[in-house]
This record gives sequence, C-alpha cells and structure tokens, in this order.
Amino acid sequence: MSDRFVRLDGRGVSGGMHEDLHRVVRLVEALARRERLLLLVRVSLRALRLALGLVFFALVAGPLGVDKPAAAAVLVLVAGVGAWSSVVVPLRRFWRAAGDRLSQARRIEELRPDLRGRMVVAVSRAADRGAGESDVMLNRVARKAMEGVADLAPGEVHPVGFLRTSAFLTALSAVAVVVTLGWVGPSRAADWWWGPDASVAAAAAAHRDVREETASVGDLSLRYVYPEYTGLEPYEVRNSTGEAHGPPGTIVHVTARVAEVVEAA
Repeated sequence: MSDRFVRLDGRGVSGGMHEDLHRVVRLVEALARRERLLLLVRVSLRALRLALGLVFFALVAGPLGVDKPAAAAVLVLVAGVGAWSSVVVPLRRFWRAAGDRLSQARRIEELRPDLRGRMVVAVSRAADRGAGESDVMLNRVARKAMEGVADLAPGEVHPVGFLRTSAFLTALSAVAVVVTLGWVGPSRAADWWWGPDASVAAAAAAHRDVREETASVGDLSLRYVYPEYTGLEPYEVRNSTGEAHGPPGTIVHVTARVAEVVEAA
C-alpha cells in the first residue's frame, strides 16, 4: 500500500490511509461554519432590537412632546451609530477569525487539554506540510486527535446559551412596541410625523380666529338722529355695512357686536 500524502487544499485527493486527517479538517470546518452562523444570528437579533427601539421612540416622541426635528435627528443618529456598532463592527472583528481552522483547533485544545497539541498540529500540517515530515506520523497524530474528541459535541465548543438571552430581549422589545402601538395608535403617530407642524397649525388657527373676529365687526347697527330743521324722527338701520349718509348735523349712533372693544370708527 502506498504511503503517499496529497495536500488537502482541493488540488488533490488523499488515499484511504489519510482518512483521519480528512476527519480532522471536516471537524474544524464544521465548527467554523457553526461559529459564523451563530455570529449571524447574534448580529441579526441585535439589528432587530435596534429597529424595534427606533420604532418605539418614533411612537412615543409625539405624546412625550419631543420636538419633531430633534426626534428625527435622534432617529438618524441612533440608527447610524447602532447599525455600525451592532452589525458592522462584530462582523469585521469576528467573521474572519471564526472561519480560521487553527482558531477552531485551539478552541478544541482548550476544552481537551489531553490532546497535547495534536489537533493544532494536524490542522496546520494538513494545509502546509513541511519537507521531510512523515506522512505516517501525521496520520497517526490525526487519528489520536480524533480519538480525543470522540465525545465532543459542537455545542460544547460553540454554545448557544447566550442567544437565548438575546432572543428573549428581542421578544420583550417586540411586545413593548406592540403595546405602545396600541396605546398611541398608528394613525396618531403618522399624523404627528407626516402632518403639519404644531406651529403651522397654531398659526393657521390664529389666522382663522382673526378672520372670524374681523368678520364679526361687520355686524353693525346705525341709529340716525336728524337735526330739528329736517323734522324727521330718529331712524335705525340694522346689519349695516358701516356706511352712514345724512344731512348736515345728523348724529349717528354706532352699535357694534365684536369680541373686543371698538375704540374708533
């Protein structure tokens, strides 16, 4: 039987004598995929909590009396900083390390000190075998490494316990948003964000009030008291436009129904 060794980087196929080395590589690659998947789940939960927090603030900003431009600025700032810190930074920091075979091998060695470096040696030499190294010895090291991790579960290397807490916090945030949405009401929140500003509405209301008060000044009554030389009795004109006409010496009494005192006419 040939004792030939072929690299495990996709450029060749090793013989059956090196199956244990294949098993080592498959093990660390599976652990790398698991760690990356857990990282994606963790980042996704953080991003979802961030979105729920932004929705919650958008719902309560109006009832709390927050200024609309200030509320919009807070949303933009928190969304940008939160997305960077909860999504971009973790992926940039841990994604490459999670896919590193040697990192996975060292994690296994920490959990199984009895391996005495066999897992690290097998993984490192599978990718880059030095000249003069024995293929038989390398396969023996790989076999001993696999025997040492026969009872090792993936959850022992990369547990998911922390995700339960993260998922609980995310669910709690979702409940808070649903309750707040029922209290505030979607239409009320939408009107506050996309409706006219309070200052504009107040100015429009004041303008309407001024128009109404101005219109009420037109409700005038005129009472004419003619001079004696005319021989005419006093005469009253209701709902007048305010224009008065009479012979010289005529006295006109003006009665106005207004919200404020009329000082002059």
